[in-house]
Amino acid sequence: MREIIALSVFLILTGLVIFLVLKKHIGNGLTAILLAFALISGWSIANHDWMRNVRWEVPGIQPFEDKVQSIKREAISAIEEESNARRKALAAMIEDVKSASQNLEEKKKMDETLIQAAKKLDDGLKVQEQRMRELQGLAENTKEQMIAVHDATANLALVLTRLIYLQLETKGEPGNEREMRVKQEILDSLDHVVGMAIPNPEEREKFISEVKNLVPAPQ
Repeated sequence: MREIIALSVFLILTGLVIFLVLKKHIGNGLTAILLAFALISGWSIANHDWMRNVRWEVPGIQPFEDKVQSIKREAISAIEEESNARRKALAAMIEDVKSASQNLEEKKKMDETLIQAAKKLDDGLKVQEQRMRELQGLAENTKEQMIAVHDATANLALVLTRLIYLQLETKGEPGNEREMRVKQEILDSLDHVVGMAIPNPEEREKFISEVKNLVPAPQ
């Protein structure tokens, strides 16, 4: 199809040139130019695809284009390397931030755990201190009570020893003055013993009355 169009263009232009020559409107030089143009036009149309693939270059420009392409490739390679380096650095920074955040979170949890443990320990120490104070107070009270019991027992033993001695010394001596004095000493000692056993005066008087009522009065 393209060949037919090329042939038609060539024949039309050639016919037009011949017509102009016969009419003597153009000279030989212009005729040659027009015939060459008709031939080139027809050939160009017929070989259109081939002409599209032909590289039309200015003489001496190829080295310049090669240099430009080389610089372009080097620039693209440098940009890619820099981009890759920046991406790697950014990825490393992100990992560092993640690691730091994780370490910070773990440190925060550890601090909270330590604070809770310290609080529990402090509470436990306070409880132990309170118990120690209570035990110390109880021990002091017990010590005081034991001292009081010891003193009371010692006094009671001394009083009983005194009573026994007085009874032994006055045995078999009824009705004399010495017996009366010993009897009074015995009563005073008994009163002292009762006072140690019963600190309340009312309860002590009640006990003494009950004891006196055990023995009937002399007739």
